[in-house]
Amino acid sequence: MENTISTTREKKLYSSAFILYLNFFIHGIGVSILGQQVVKMSLAAQWGTTDDAVTIIAAALGLGRLITLPFSGPLSDKLGRGDNAIMMIVQ
Repeated sequence: MENTISTTREKKLYSSAFILYLNFFIHGIGVSILGQQVVKMSLAAQWGTTDDAVTIIAAALGLGRLITLPFSGPLSDKLGRGDNAIMMIVQ
């Protein structure tokens, strides 16, 4: 019985780790796309701003994650994953 519980818990941890790594992978792709000069120039032209402003926006994405991730984990533990996911979708 204990072996089954351990295996089930490991499967949950593996799926959570996979989702976490997938999240960082997708974020890395987005940042690398925003970091390319051609994309920055195109976005700057569309937004009517400079290349530096596009770089600041890309940095703000990472900074926002850095600030919110330490709070979202304990909040998810307290409220539950479902409620937390719905709250994040609404935002």
